[in-house]
Amino acid sequence: MTLQLTTTGKLYRDTTFNDISLSAAAGPDINVGAIRLQPLMFAGRRFFGRDRLYDFYGGSASGQLPMGGRAILILAGSLTQFAYVGRYSGQTGPAYSLSVAYERAISPRLAMRIATGISRTRANDESLSSKGPSVDLVLSRDVGRMTIIGRGAYRQSRAEYPYSFVGVKRQDRILDGEISLLLRQWQILGLSPQISSGYTRSSSNIALFDYRRLRGDFSLTKRF
Repeated sequence: MTLQLTTTGKLYRDTTFNDISLSAAAGPDINVGAIRLQPLMFAGRRFFGRDRLYDFYGGSASGQLPMGGRAILILAGSLTQFAYVGRYSGQTGPAYSLSVAYERAISPRLAMRIATGISRTRANDESLSSKGPSVDLVLSRDVGRMTIIGRGAYRQSRAEYPYSFVGVKRQDRILDGEISLLLRQWQILGLSPQISSGYTRSSSNIALFDYRRLRGDFSLTKRF
């Protein structure tokens, strides 16, 4: 049986920009020969600033198939229903995703993960409905008691209907890269500090969504 309680947050001096999410998930672990199946039901809530932004609930299922003694293949799918409040209610609707991932321990200190998937979002405001593919690559390397993690991702999003205020279908191409240092030599209540730096480039045919972003993050995490 799996039980997950998760909270994430970005906190700012001006609390009107705080972004906090809470969620819970539960489901059985099922072994069928060498295959591990994990269905989950989940629900949660996200706050932006001082107000509730949306509630969500749904289900997911994944299957893990060992490939030799150093690799696994993971198939996963999910359905999430979002319920936005107030002026954001046009974004209310379901989201679907399917993905396949391959994880491999290249050596005792070096591991990699490559994943590809497709997602679709439906919304009450049809111009916000979209779909598109994604590719994600992660490499991690242990150096002493520090872990270096590099990630690169590419995602496309294509609107199914013209955007209401410009009359064209939105099309985004997003490149994202991040490097992180997990400092396992220090612990706070069993959690280790992680420092990350990332860069995002979003190319869009609508100027509002065409941007570059450089970011830095500090978090506490535990590696399993």
